[in-house]
Amino acid sequence: MDEKSVKRIYHIGIGVLILFALLIARLGSAQLIDGMAYAEKAVKQRTVRIALYNSRGRILDRSGIPFTDRETTEKLIVFPAMVQDDDVYEYIYSVTGKERDDIKKAADNRSYVVLDVLDNTTDVPQNAGGILLAEVPRRYGQGMLALHVIGYTDKGNRGVQGIEKSYDNLLRGTGSYSINAVVDAKRRMVPGIGYTVIDERRGAQDITLTLDYHIQKITEQAMDKNKNTGAAVVMDVHTGDILAMASRPTFDPYSIARADGDALLNKALLDVSPGSIFKIVVAAAALDTGKADLDTEFKCDGYVNIKGRRFGCDVHKDGAGFLDMRQAFAISCNSYFIQLAQLVGGDDIVRYAEAFGLGYAIDGIPDQQPGLLPTREEYAGPGIGNLALGQGKVEATPLQIATMVAAVANGGIKPAVSLVEGQGSDQSVRVVSSSTAYKLMTLMRDVTISGSGKRAYSDMVGGTAGKTGTPDIGPYAWFAGYFPAHAPEYAIAVLTYNDGYGGQMAAPIFKDIAEGIYKIYR
Repeated sequence: MDEKSVKRIYHIGIGVLILFALLIARLGSAQLIDGMAYAEKAVKQRTVRIALYNSRGRILDRSGIPFTDRETTEKLIVFPAMVQDDDVYEYIYSVTGKERDDIKKAADNRSYVVLDVLDNTTDVPQNAGGILLAEVPRRYGQGMLALHVIGYTDKGNRGVQGIEKSYDNLLRGTGSYSINAVVDAKRRMVPGIGYTVIDERRGAQDITLTLDYHIQKITEQAMDKNKNTGAAVVMDVHTGDILAMASRPTFDPYSIARADGDALLNKALLDVSPGSIFKIVVAAAALDTGKADLDTEFKCDGYVNIKGRRFGCDVHKDGAGFLDMRQAFAISCNSYFIQLAQLVGGDDIVRYAEAFGLGYAIDGIPDQQPGLLPTREEYAGPGIGNLALGQGKVEATPLQIATMVAAVANGGIKPAVSLVEGQGSDQSVRVVSSSTAYKLMTLMRDVTISGSGKRAYSDMVGGTAGKTGTPDIGPYAWFAGYFPAHAPEYAIAVLTYNDGYGGQMAAPIFKDIAEGIYKIYR
């Protein structure tokens, strides 16, 4: 073989070696470098992602205590094609209440179905193929507080009522809390591999309320203890922060269609007749305009006739003779306050009612009704009698009444009301002079000491002050007031939808709330 042929063979050998080396390198790359990517791609092709909880921000109290997302719950994921054992179906039924046919129907064209687990859940049986028990967050817990304030969402994770609706754009984020389950070519979960929890909730913002978790709990417990439907509001006298807002009856946010009657309505934001609670406004207008003082007297004959219409006095049906404002306010004498309203005039009374916040909605509070005040034509003639007694075309919400009481207890300054931190009324505003406010506070203290609201009195909390109300129309009973009596901190409005007088039905709830707050914040 000549030298030229040897060189040719040598070069060919070198080329073959190079090609072989490149092949080895490529194979190594496929195995070592691209292998992970290929494996990951293969797993993704054989992975079912099961969303269990949509992204949503929490709703917190003023100190960061959560109202929502406080608990977890269990979900049972069933892959019907893998469940062969009757014992497994018996287990599924015991923890979900779903039969075999229900499960197959619910799965439809999917390879799995997610079922809610009942309270009597037990451990999954050993070697139970085709089912997976997963723990997931629970938006609304058992016995959840402030439910009417919080509201609820629909199946599409959209807010429908309350804070959930008003702040839906902030609360709703992207992504979800889900699990990835590895399945085979027939979309059956692969035994032994298990699942991976994927928490990709992002973009959602928390909302902080002015509510105090502990005061909210006290308020709801007081309402439940007295077994009354209705509403209660607790407010910081100086800041206007709403510390508690409760409504009864309540509802199950997971079963809205089954809610009874008006259970979904937040009665703290519904306007009804305030009855004699409105006498606070009449007294304020009389005192602040100088048209009357605490010693101004009128005779109670047991009734007042105005152009042929008779207004009776519920307290003194046979009359009580001459009374001054202190006496009449304490016992809630209708005859006195109708005559006082005639002296003051409807224009001034309505003007002061508006200044206290009645007749219009409060900024920053969702789902509220604005209340109602009569027109000049409506309080002319006999209409002045209805105005004096807070009836007829006079309507207010418990929140508005709590705001009115806070204004009195705050030295005549109506505070800027707020439910969400940083949101609410623009500023506080003076409603009556400090002198008038002091006189009103004197009248309200007498109500609980010797008048119609004695059941609201509590020496424990430093004394209380307030006013009862029992409208003629509707099964409503009111008590609204504040405590401590001489250094007010909290205003409370209680409305019950039960037959009876305000001093009987609402005053005891006020007392329970006040004493409960005092015990934890004294």
